[in-house]
Amino acid sequence: EAAENIIEYAEQNSVSTTVEPYEFTVAGTLVEVGDGYIVIDDSVLCKNKEDGKVYKIDTSDLRIKRCIDNEIVKVGDVVIVKYNGEISEDNYVTGAYSINKGTLEESEPVILE
Repeated sequence: EAAENIIEYAEQNSVSTTVEPYEFTVAGTLVEVGDGYIVIDDSVLCKNKEDGKVYKIDTSDLRIKRCIDNEIVKVGDVVIVKYNGEISEDNYVTGAYSINKGTLEESEPVILE
């Protein structure tokens, strides 16, 4: 009964909020490494491959450059990129600060620990 009262009170007096992600990420297959950028195709995450998007990600952050230069991630790897910038209309991602090799588990990207 006490729990029902708490739930009822919360339902009547709470305010709706929007979900905000803890971190912004782009995940998919690393398909190209260029001078100052990488390209990630996320179609591997989609039921219909044609629903996928291709992202060009700025790699000016030293943490990203080191992972690429030291071949921690390579073309063909599933990767997860964290960023605090924005994604433009043409899928250009700024503010990338972390890249990790991952795996797919039930079509969801998972970072290897």
